[in-house]
Amino acid sequence: MINRRDRHPGRIRRGTAGLAAACILWLTGGPAHAQTVKGGEVSGTLVSASALGGETVLTVPSDKAFVLTQWCSEDIRSFELRAGSLVIPTSINADSCATYQPGIVVSGGTTITCTPTGGFSFGKHCLVTGVLTSPK
Repeated sequence: MINRRDRHPGRIRRGTAGLAAACILWLTGGPAHAQTVKGGEVSGTLVSASALGGETVLTVPSDKAFVLTQWCSEDIRSFELRAGSLVIPTSINADSCATYQPGIVVSGGTTITCTPTGGFSFGKHCLVTGVLTSPK
């Protein structure tokens, strides 16, 4: 029996990545904002905000964009981070932080919330860190 994964492993990974990207674009379906990235960095003001699980962590000012670079909790599996209707992806493991480089853009006026998943109960707080910038 031929195992297709052994024959074309790169094709399967690219297909999965393409499908994931298409789903994210479809779910976020709003106007796109661009920010110049130089040397892997976004310019703006570094911001950190925290809240108890189930609360609003940050509301992005309407004239700005927030580039999420990291979110942390005592146990990240305990929460689902949402920016409006977008669920911020994480890996399912026991790491306490998820890092995004250069980051995930959240449009102005969007509320970032941290909702308990119910599957794990070790996390109590959510912390987001990123760059508050002007959309261009």
